[in-house]
Amino acid sequence: MVKILGKVFVFILYIGLSSNAVFCQDADGDGITDAVECALGDPGTGIGCEDTDGDGVPDYLDLDSDNDNILDVTEGTNDSDGDGISDWRDSDSDGDGIPDLIEGNANADGDGVPDYLDLDSDNDTILDAIEGFADTDGDGVPNFRDLDSDGDAIPDSVETVVDTDGDGVPDFLDLDSDADTILDLKETVADFDGDGLPNYRDLDSDADGILDQTETDADFDGDGAANFLDLDSDGDGIGDQIETDADFDADGARNFLDLDSDDDGILDSVEKAVDTDGDGNPDFLELDSDNDGILDKAETDADFDGDGTPNYRDLDSDADTITDQIETNRDTDADGAPDFLDLDSDGDGLLDKEEYLEDCNTDGISDHLQVLACSFPIPEGFSPNGDNINEFFVIEGLNENVKVDLTVFDELGNIVYRSADYQNNWDGTSSNTKVAIGADRKVERGTYFTIIKYYGKLNVKSKGFLYVAK
Repeated sequence: MVKILGKVFVFILYIGLSSNAVFCQDADGDGITDAVECALGDPGTGIGCEDTDGDGVPDYLDLDSDNDNILDVTEGTNDSDGDGISDWRDSDSDGDGIPDLIEGNANADGDGVPDYLDLDSDNDTILDAIEGFADTDGDGVPNFRDLDSDGDAIPDSVETVVDTDGDGVPDFLDLDSDADTILDLKETVADFDGDGLPNYRDLDSDADGILDQTETDADFDGDGAANFLDLDSDGDGIGDQIETDADFDADGARNFLDLDSDDDGILDSVEKAVDTDGDGNPDFLELDSDNDGILDKAETDADFDGDGTPNYRDLDSDADTITDQIETNRDTDADGAPDFLDLDSDGDGLLDKEEYLEDCNTDGISDHLQVLACSFPIPEGFSPNGDNINEFFVIEGLNENVKVDLTVFDELGNIVYRSADYQNNWDGTSSNTKVAIGADRKVERGTYFTIIKYYGKLNVKSKGFLYVAK
C-alpha cells in the first residue's frame, strides 16, 4: 500500500494464484470483491478495470469509487433505487435527484436510514425528490433537510405539497399560501374562526364576510389585533360583519374602517346598529334615523330638551309638543335656531306649545308660525258713563295667547293710561296721578291718542285715535 498525492493505492502482486483465486480477492478491503469492481478487466494487471469516478484509480483499488464521500464499504453492492447501478457506483443511490455527495451519510431525521438512502431525509412527509436541495429560506439548511423550508414558522409537514392558491408553488415553499397578500408568517397555522381551515389557507380568517385581502394585516384601531383577525376593525362597537366592506358614504373608506359610515357628523360608535325608525336601515347607515324629515346631520347628537334622547332620534327635540316633522328645519323668525329647536318659532314672545293648533285668523297657518296671527279691530271709542253700555275700551280678539301693551295720551301728550299687559279692562280711569283730572280719576270727554304694542321680538306697533264719550 502506497500513499501518493494524498491518495491511497493498494498494489497486490498475484503470484502463483489461479484466475479464480484472483477474482475472489478484495484488494481495497471495501467488502466488494475485485471481480465485481473490475468486472471488465484484469485486476491482476489492472488492465481494463473500471474507474467510475475517473480519478485514475480503478474501482477495485478505490475506497470511494464514485467519489461521493461515502466509502464503498458503507454503500455496498445493493441497488437501492433499482436503476441497475449498485450504490457504491451510484452518485444518487436513492434516486431522489439529490446527489449522495450532498446528502452524505448523515441521518437528519434519526430514523436509522442515512440521508443518501432516505427518500424523506427530514421525515416531514414530503419526499426529498420534491423538496430538492435548494435553500429556499436561505437559512443554510437545504430544503430536503429543513423542517420549515420557507421559513414561515409553519412546519413543512403541516403545509405539505398542497398548492392552496394554485400558483404552482406548493404551500411548504409559498410565503403566501392563500394569495391574500398576508404572509403565512403573520397568518400562522391557527384557526381563528374555527372553520377547520388554518388562517394561512383561509381567505376569510375571522369569518366576518370580508376577505383577508381586503382587511389586510393592518391594525386600524390599534388594539393589537390585525384587521383580518379583528371582528371590529375600527373599534366602533359595530361588528365588521354588520358594517361590511361597502363604502356607504363613498368617501374612500369602507364601512368597517369608517368611524362615520354615513358621513352625518355622528360617529358610528354613537349611532350603533340600532334601527330607530324601524325601516331596516341601522342608524349608522341612515341619514334620517328617526324619519322625521330632518337629516341627522342637521339634528346632531345633542340632546336639546335634555330628555335623554339625542335630537337625531327624538321626534320632538325641543319638547314643545309639536313634532319635529311638523316644525321642520326652517327658521321662521330668522333667529338662527331652526323651528324644531326653537321654543318660540315666530319670535312673538309666545311659546309654540301655547300657540300650536290655534289659528285665530283661519288662514290655515298655526299661530305659532305667525307673529300677528290675527288683525285686531281697534274701537274708535267707548262711553264710560255708567249705563253699562260700552263701559270699557275693548280690543276684540284678545285672549291668553295674545298680549298687548296699551298706552293712551291726551291732546297735550300726557300719558293718561298705561298697561303693559292689557286685559280689555280700561274704564276711562287714569293711571297717571300727575295729570289734573277730576276726583273720580275719570278722563274728560274728548279725543285721545293710542299706541298699541304687540308683545314680541319684532316690536310691532299700532297707532290710532280714540274718542271717549260721556
